[in-house]
Amino acid sequence: MAKIQLIVLYAFAAVIAAVAVLDINFYYSLGSLISILELFIPVLYLAFIVLSIINISYSRKQLKNNGKEKLAKSAYLIKFGFIPLWITVMILLFLIKPYGIEKLFVFGFLYILLLGSSVSSIAYIRLLFKEGVLSRKKAVIFTLCQFCFISDIAGIFILKFSKSVISAVSSPVASDQPGTNKKSAGEIVRFFLGTYTPPEFIPVAITAFKKGPVPKLAKNTKEFVIAKWKSHRKIFIAALACLLLIPIGFSVFSFLESRKPQPIYVRFNVNPPDTTGNPDNRRPLSVSFRGSASEVEMKDKEVPSGLISINPFIEGTWNWQGDDKLIFITDKTWQT
Repeated sequence: MAKIQLIVLYAFAAVIAAVAVLDINFYYSLGSLISILELFIPVLYLAFIVLSIINISYSRKQLKNNGKEKLAKSAYLIKFGFIPLWITVMILLFLIKPYGIEKLFVFGFLYILLLGSSVSSIAYIRLLFKEGVLSRKKAVIFTLCQFCFISDIAGIFILKFSKSVISAVSSPVASDQPGTNKKSAGEIVRFFLGTYTPPEFIPVAITAFKKGPVPKLAKNTKEFVIAKWKSHRKIFIAALACLLLIPIGFSVFSFLESRKPQPIYVRFNVNPPDTTGNPDNRRPLSVSFRGSASEVEMKDKEVPSGLISINPFIEGTWNWQGDDKLIFITDKTWQT
């Protein structure tokens, strides 16, 4: 189930990335292809939600059957597989730059993806708690981590390399049987790539670093902070609260700025005129806007002289064709 979810997620991310790239660079020439790709976005998104709902019943079944290995494999696969997806999403958000209510909708959609990817992880954590591998406090902390961005992957990463969890998930009965021993990832890498011996200067440098002033300075700093924390705990808490207020203040300021009237940016494409051939059949200079760019009263009308200038000057008139295209009509010959 986790593999199917990942396939749908990567298809979803690929379609969004393709739409974003084509929309920026090839909107006028590939507009129909972009429209077709946009239809796949809600379909793939709904498919992931349906798979997540199905995964709930599948995880409950594994929870009843004590399927630790299957739940662990599903949790690790989908969470670690989410890492390149989140990187892609961050890049797309940086390029698209949503603001205001758009940003709220985007993060809402992303949070639903987060919840869908956490089904197997929550079931796996519950099973570890049920078998006594995790205490109640740790189980609650790891479960809450699955409801937050970044911390969900960090929590599963910690469980992945926890010795108590590894010993609980591994099956000693199966490992004693001949032909059932599985090699670890490190053994497989060493089998294909061999072993690596670092240069001799590296351990020498590490030893010199440990004997240097940096570890002593770090130790003294740690002792100083602990001592001040014990004697001035209230001051430390107030300073920490002030530091936490800084990003909160920036977030509030960014939100208030986004609520102010924002300039409307419209992309455009300049189509150069034909300078050869029959003058009656030459293509005129035109500017195509992606979206409405003219005032309502100027639609399909001539632009008053002086509002638009051309350098070097050439006599002619600008006319709106609809509200998203400007055409320059002239009887003169263009300079080439």
